[in-house]
Amino acid sequence: MPHDNGRSALQQGPVPRRPPTDRASVAQRLRGLTHRRRVGLDRAPARVPKILGAVGLLAIVLGCLTVVAVAARGPGSLSPPSHSHFFPAWLAGPLGGLWPFPSTGTTLLAIFDYAVGGMYVAYVLAVVCAPRLRARWTLAAIIVVHVIFLLSPPLALTDVFNYLNYGRMEIVHGLNPYVTIPALEPHGDPAYALSNWHHLLSPYGPLFTLFSFALVPLGVATSFWIFKACLMLASLGTLCLVWRCARLLHRDPLRAVLLVGLNPPVLVWGLGADHNDFLMVLFMMLAVNLLLSSRRPSFSSALSIEGEWIGRSGRLARRARVAAAAAAGAVRARRPLTAAASRWHRARALGAATAATRLPLLARRLTPGRAWAPAAPRAGSSRGPGRLVVAASAPAVTAPAAVPRAGGGGLGERSLGEAPWPPRRAVVAATRERAFQFCAGLALVAACAIKLPAAILIPILVVVAPRRLHLLAGMGVALAAVAWASYTAFGPHLPDLGVQSNLVTTVGLPNLLGAAIGLGGETVGLRLVLTVVLLVVVGLCVLWARRRHGDWIVPAGLAVLVLVLTLSWQAPWYVLWLLPLAALARRPHLRVASLLLGVYLILAYTSTVNIRPPSSALQQVHAGETKHLVH
Repeated sequence: MPHDNGRSALQQGPVPRRPPTDRASVAQRLRGLTHRRRVGLDRAPARVPKILGAVGLLAIVLGCLTVVAVAARGPGSLSPPSHSHFFPAWLAGPLGGLWPFPSTGTTLLAIFDYAVGGMYVAYVLAVVCAPRLRARWTLAAIIVVHVIFLLSPPLALTDVFNYLNYGRMEIVHGLNPYVTIPALEPHGDPAYALSNWHHLLSPYGPLFTLFSFALVPLGVATSFWIFKACLMLASLGTLCLVWRCARLLHRDPLRAVLLVGLNPPVLVWGLGADHNDFLMVLFMMLAVNLLLSSRRPSFSSALSIEGEWIGRSGRLARRARVAAAAAAGAVRARRPLTAAASRWHRARALGAATAATRLPLLARRLTPGRAWAPAAPRAGSSRGPGRLVVAASAPAVTAPAAVPRAGGGGLGERSLGEAPWPPRRAVVAATRERAFQFCAGLALVAACAIKLPAAILIPILVVVAPRRLHLLAGMGVALAAVAWASYTAFGPHLPDLGVQSNLVTTVGLPNLLGAAIGLGGETVGLRLVLTVVLLVVVGLCVLWARRRHGDWIVPAGLAVLVLVLTLSWQAPWYVLWLLPLAALARRPHLRVASLLLGVYLILAYTSTVNIRPPSSALQQVHAGETKHLVH
């Protein structure tokens, strides 16, 4: 039947459906739209730290390139200052002539100051935004910065030529650098013309001085670039060790390597000026890494492995692990451990003691001269064998004769004497721990033989080492080897640390403190007081590290921080000693202290802000002592 429009129903086709108008569908649409908007709003704030961190990394790279290009322009205040008009092409490097703008010395110095200050602001921004940064961005920035400073001339300081000159004194001229000052060597030596500490005996360790001997046959120019390459590899190796230590301590490894590897004072005055502190810190962090790695397969881990091996079923394995943990705690505490401390723990303690019948065998294997024996219950007590004690040189072990068998409800009649040997994993873990402790002692002495400040960590590492005798054995072997090599090369003479330690930096914190309290600068009495403060702090840090035992990074970092703050002769790259430990600390206090120390270094060693104390008679004496040693 035709409709009003003159067409049939078939001609009109299907009637289109109307969109649903019920309240549930509308609410669902609104919820979806709101969710999409909320996700967009949540992602927008997350992008801001990532962008800011990326901008900070880019600013650091551009700042480093600017500083190196300004220094490679030619002789000036940023090139080695001993001979400002001597600047050969091999010293400028491949980046020589990269700076295209004609500038005066004052302008270049201002560019340097603002570039370093801007780099530090970008560095703090990158550290704050590190959790949002991509790992490849940070690692790429670190590698690019290291390559830039590899190609740069020495920035403002000539310590690298002092290193080479001390080596040439022994090999070329037959003069002992621990006995003869460089001013007595032939002045026509090419390294003498570039060095400046001509009246100072070598203050560097024997291991580093022997390393400088090996570079002498290459010539001054080649030795310079080989030494720069070694420092770059040492810096990158330190960052790899920091990354591994951060993973062992469950810290953020990306933030740790960013804090250490992109610090502007370390890059500009340390890596750019080619200082041997990178070699010292490399071996120092190697010792820390070995010590942390040795604690993973420790004695308690071996006992846990033994407990899992004993317990064939799930319930028995759990009880064995509880007993292993209790027994390991008793060994470390050197005192009896009450397993059943209350009525609620009685059933678990009895099950754990039954499952731990083979633990004395493992303890006797891993700790010679000691055996484990369950203590007899006290008279009148209804509790079972609830204590485990360490008995010295026990001839026999008394334990329950029955051990539960897996897969059955009864008890098997297997005696303790018929128990098989502990698994291979436990023995390998104990051997690995001993080897790591021994190698940690070797690395620590090597760090001290390069530069002595690494010795500040010796008492702390000795206290916290799980196998102290093996660490001391490694230190003894390394000390004997270094002593033999030093005596063969230099005779009964040691580095001259007394003269350099008595020098005073004008903008150093002790000198500023002496000027602030009205002494005119750092005096002998103030230096003695600061030395006593350092010794007291180190002693307290040793006690703190021994008490905490599991988290000794903070006490070690605090000791290094106080050492840097109390030194009379301070330099901006000394913050490198603190940065790896601050990056590994669980709490942010050391990191904040290192950032504040960097702010002071930027203000003190750039000419934009003058924080020098007013001139006084004492300041003139300090300046005269330094001028006498420096050519």
